Formats: sequence, C-alpha cells, structure tokens
Amino acid sequence: MLGARGLRGAVTALDVTPDSAHVVLGSVSFPALIGLIDALAKDEHLRVVEAALTARVEPGTLRADLTLAR
Repeated sequence: MLGARGLRGAVTALDVTPDSAHVVLGSVSFPALIGLIDALAKDEHLRVVEAALTARVEPGTLRADLTLAR
C-alpha cells in the first residue's frame, strides 16, 4: 500500500501485528496522508486510533506518527 502511493521512502518506522499497525512517516504531504488513511480504511479495514502530527519546516509537509487498528 505504501509503495503504490509513493510513500515507502517516507516511512521511518513500521511495526505490524495481525490486528494493528504503528507507522511513522518522517515527511509526508497532508493530501498524501489523507489518501493513505482513506485507502487503509477501505482496503485493509484499519482505522486511526491514535495520531501525532507535527508540522515540518517544508511548507505543506508534516511528520505523522499513526497507530491503526481493526
């Protein structure tokens, strides 16, 4: 899913279990993040249960620390 959306390079941490996932995207645009969250919900039935979003210096980008669960 991340590779198909061109976000594999943005991943700085990834921990996956059968029912949840924790992913950190070091630098991602807000529209790309929303698209990823939408696709994960529709295709993988994963919903964001915790999120920490931090603005980056580059305009329009942020660091996203997400925990997702079924």
